[in-house]
Amino acid sequence: MTDSPRASRTRRDLVRSAVEVWGRDSRATLADVATAAGTGRATLHRYFPGRAELVAAVEEEALIRLGAAVDRAEVLEGSGAEALARLCHEMLVEDEVLGLVFADDALLDLETWEAVGHRDPVSLVVERGLDDGSLAADLPAQWLVVHVWAALFGGWLAARDGAVHARRAAELMVRTLLGGVAATS
Repeated sequence: MTDSPRASRTRRDLVRSAVEVWGRDSRATLADVATAAGTGRATLHRYFPGRAELVAAVEEEALIRLGAAVDRAEVLEGSGAEALARLCHEMLVEDEVLGLVFADDALLDLETWEAVGHRDPVSLVVERGLDDGSLAADLPAQWLVVHVWAALFGGWLAARDGAVHARRAAELMVRTLLGGVAATS
């Protein structure tokens, strides 16, 4: 039996609200999620009997959004360094999803991504960049991957705290990663 269009919309709104709320605060309650969705807890529980069911739906939505960011970044086009720059831009735009990844009580992690058959997109573009010579060959791949994820965290944090807009954070992050911090002459 399929849901009515209204039921599908309500379910989708609850999941989107959970991504938004938990992307800002992973300790937020189900009542907080229901309020953000403009509904009551009884309605939320009709669609998601418990937190675990909603978390599973949020993970699914987050993976869809991250997958879309990877697709938009066209990670198989151009050099690895160019793909890395595009990927960082697209991932930082998904600030709510990154909030689920970077939260103290993370609701999403790379193991979740890999469990559904995806590779870490950062690892993919780093390997491409090392293979095509657009990233420094003397730096180990894992070192680069960790630094890119750390830079994503920094960009997300700066955007979350209002220091810069997500797009500007991405520009600064890519400049720092690919150009370093030394002054140019």
